[in-house]
Amino acid sequence: WCTLFGHIAGFSAIRFTGSLQQSNVFNGGPLLAAIPIVLVSAMLMCVFEGRALIIRKIHEEAKKANQPGLRAHLVAEFSEEAENDIIALMMSFTGVQVARYAMTGQLPNSEGLEEPVLFDLGTYHVLAIWGLGVVFMVVSSLLLRIRMHIEEMEDKEEKEIQRTGHEVEESETFLQRFAGMCMTALTMMFAWCIFWGTQWLWISQGFLKLDAHSIRAQIIMALCLSSCAFLLVWSLDKINDRSQTKSMERMVTAIVNAISLLVGFAWEHSFDASCTAVAPLLSHDYPRVAKFCIGLVVVTFLVVPWRRYILQRAIQLEELKKKREESVAALTAKGTPPVDHLKEFRDIFSHGGGSDDGSR
Repeated sequence: WCTLFGHIAGFSAIRFTGSLQQSNVFNGGPLLAAIPIVLVSAMLMCVFEGRALIIRKIHEEAKKANQPGLRAHLVAEFSEEAENDIIALMMSFTGVQVARYAMTGQLPNSEGLEEPVLFDLGTYHVLAIWGLGVVFMVVSSLLLRIRMHIEEMEDKEEKEIQRTGHEVEESETFLQRFAGMCMTALTMMFAWCIFWGTQWLWISQGFLKLDAHSIRAQIIMALCLSSCAFLLVWSLDKINDRSQTKSMERMVTAIVNAISLLVGFAWEHSFDASCTAVAPLLSHDYPRVAKFCIGLVVVTFLVVPWRRYILQRAIQLEELKKKREESVAALTAKGTPPVDHLKEFRDIFSHGGGSDDGSR
């Protein structure tokens, strides 16, 4: 639920920042259009820091009462993930808006569309935005490697402190958290660049003689991107299985997350175009209310199977991953053979995701 509401808040932040970019104050150039991103980011960081101060106060009160403070820890963990998604969504979408403005000289509207197109769109623009997306992905991977190295050094220091008998308090500094947000935003920028580049390619080449913003074109693009994403994820999974290193695992995870965002953005645009077309047919006077109701109906029908199948499978795979890491650690420390969790993995898939009793 934190992720769901975090994404809702993230798209609200996108809408607000995009409205500022469209105003006469900030639409005079790419540099001016980037100022709202900084302002909204600073505002959100202040709000998030206020939440963190409240959680720290609750944790300190629990510590004084000799309580573990588990509730405060869980609230902090899940709220931080949602906050990272909020600011990363806002920074990525509006940041790519600025990049497209710099490439074409036309600022897209708050929904990311150039309507009408006031520049000569060519292959150069497609290659340029795709190349920029690759640069974002490379920078995100480099930041991930640097952060992993810093975390390894901090782990060694914490182990040394624990040997002396002192308690180590786990906390993340402001700069560490902001760096994590930037890495997430860069991966999302990669997804947005690939998506808009694909749409530009469709417009410039006129595939199937369909309008790139039509429902059929959006669905075809989503299907094509989903197929390419499946092949790429499958290849990355094979590479990760052969590597068996922690750094490669985290690198592949970051790339897969970016690809999943790309697929999600593609289908979100096709769904939004469909709702926009259907809503006026349901209510001529209140099309926005009709569009909102369509979204509620879709969420109502999707949440139950998502919780029953997808979420349950994700929990099971996370537990298997934890068991595998514990087995490898035991093998490294004591020389004991690891447990064969691959058999358990196959059993879960052969039984269709496990029982429906909710057991974990």
